[in-house]
Amino acid sequence: MRSACMKTLLVSASFIVWQGSALAACPQGTLDLSATYPQGLPGSDLVNRPACGLAGTILQNTTLTSDHTYLLQGAVYVGNEAQNAALSINAGVTIRGSNGRDFLAIRRGSKIFAEGRADAPIVMTGFEPGKTTRGQWGGLVVNGRSTLNQCRDANASVCENSPEGGVDASYGGTIANDNSGVIRYVRIEYPGFEVSPDNELNGLTLNSVGSDTTVDFVQVIGSNDDGIELFGGTVNLKHIVIAGSQDDGLDWDFGWTGKAQYVLIKQFADDGNNGIEADNNVNNQAAAPRSNPTIANLTILGGSPKKGDGILLRRGTGASFYNSVISGATSSCINLDDAETFNARQVTFEGVVAKCSTTFADSSADPFTVSSLFNQSGTNVEADPMLNGYAVQNENSPAFSTFVDLSRDSFFEEAFFAGAVETLSGSSADWTQGWVKGL
Repeated sequence: MRSACMKTLLVSASFIVWQGSALAACPQGTLDLSATYPQGLPGSDLVNRPACGLAGTILQNTTLTSDHTYLLQGAVYVGNEAQNAALSINAGVTIRGSNGRDFLAIRRGSKIFAEGRADAPIVMTGFEPGKTTRGQWGGLVVNGRSTLNQCRDANASVCENSPEGGVDASYGGTIANDNSGVIRYVRIEYPGFEVSPDNELNGLTLNSVGSDTTVDFVQVIGSNDDGIELFGGTVNLKHIVIAGSQDDGLDWDFGWTGKAQYVLIKQFADDGNNGIEADNNVNNQAAAPRSNPTIANLTILGGSPKKGDGILLRRGTGASFYNSVISGATSSCINLDDAETFNARQVTFEGVVAKCSTTFADSSADPFTVSSLFNQSGTNVEADPMLNGYAVQNENSPAFSTFVDLSRDSFFEEAFFAGAVETLSGSSADWTQGWVKGL
């Protein structure tokens, strides 16, 4: 006779019996790991969430349901160049990786539909619950068919490239409005892996991802490299939190021309580099399409003891920043580097509040100074934003008087403040509540 505390596990083609309850078998396209993990994955609900595995290349439409937890078995791909597939991830699903070579990559033409909720975010994390060490698994990589300016073959009719981090895929094309799916209410915890010097996996890598892709309410915390890096593409971002990256918070290269609103970047005191590090193309700083995103309601909070700027723009990138706050960066709030960055004259600041020990940095050989660029717009202020943690709350803060109207662009919501989060109107205005951790 079995004791009451013993667990019974029987596997059939259609269901698992666990403690006398019939549960759905692992979803089609995944592996049953019940023999390897009879107690479930660490931290999972033993009654409701038996373990399933993701491995190899997924070539059929697959849905991950929240009655299981999932373990990456090395490099996992969705689709290939000959056959597309869609991976749907339901709200509340947890996906774990056990080392830096465990990553999830969406090949171009295929899609991810990761649609969590504020009360049930999708979590991609390391194997051991509660462990906060950076680099516990590889990260999420999405490859699209939008534009870029760094071509693997300079003589090819269509510009394409290969991802960093040992990802076996291609990205790039001519479809500016390409659609790679939806990433909404997703928290990516403690990812990042250095395959070789300058060849790393980030928390979330977006390679030539197109503008019809939705990336909204996404956090990356504790990345061993950059939080989010974009290589080309036209994808737009909204409600983004990047916390505790070992390198940069947000990084872009190779011609990203998308938009972003409500971006909160917080560097931790133990490690980190720049809040934003932005390039056009290291090999050809004037390459087209030139990196030139438009970013509004950005907050960057410094704090790393390492050398790091709030925003570092270099190698010919353009960028427009509106209604934003930069505070406490170790080296400077805003740094422009390389002659082409200045010569292109495609950098704009409006409605920005900046205050660091050194606010601006540039070299004497530049045709104009960063301070003159900043001060030529009467809407910018070099002053203390008076933040309450990461939020603008003090009614006397210049963030409530220093902002510009962005209603000319339908992507941007109307926000009467500078910065990513305001709570003067009440705590319910804080869109990070309920699904973000580590702030």
